[in-house]
Amino acid sequence: MSRVADDPNQPDLQALGETGILFADLSGYSQLVYQCVGDEEKLKRLGLALFRLFNDASADHPDVTVEGYAGDGFLALAHGKKPAKAIYDFATTVHERFEQDVKSLLLNLGFRVSVSLRTGMHVGKVWQMPMRETTEAGVSPMSVNLSDAIVVASRVVTGQTCRRFGVGVTRTCYKRLMLAGGKTIREPDEVIQDRNQYPEPVEVYRLTDEEHSKIRSR
Repeated sequence: MSRVADDPNQPDLQALGETGILFADLSGYSQLVYQCVGDEEKLKRLGLALFRLFNDASADHPDVTVEGYAGDGFLALAHGKKPAKAIYDFATTVHERFEQDVKSLLLNLGFRVSVSLRTGMHVGKVWQMPMRETTEAGVSPMSVNLSDAIVVASRVVTGQTCRRFGVGVTRTCYKRLMLAGGKTIREPDEVIQDRNQYPEPVEVYRLTDEEHSKIRSR
């Protein structure tokens, strides 16, 4: 990491370089919370499902850090020499955990709610601004992530590709995963446009079974 701010009156800004970025979103969570709040047993079961999904999410992925949790998802960053592959491997682990250990718990709550996990991935430059929070136990380090690439990843997870298929990656991430380099690649599955807020469109790819196999074989 390199420092890019030298003014002692300003917080240090640390450049993380090229970083794999993942947004994970649990669709249907809000409806489940609304219906579980009045039932303590079901609320505990919902909490157990989230615990199984989120707890030690990056334990088996040393190049990945989970930067923050919301009730229904989180932001994760992957570092190292292959940030796209690292964040992809992490997303695969999270989806497997959801299918094997979490989805059945949520569906067995007894509510007619469609529940799915969506992950959007991108690769780009990220900066962190360390902050500090004083508590009775001492000073705890905190940080704020600054990056337009994180904004792009957040757009991917709300797009139609993620909504339909669970996973979506940007053109940049796709080319790195496929080791395409300067090669010509196929057309995107979706182009997200919102000219009122974001001037540039975001090309999104759904990974096919064949493409998943190629990535996992490396």
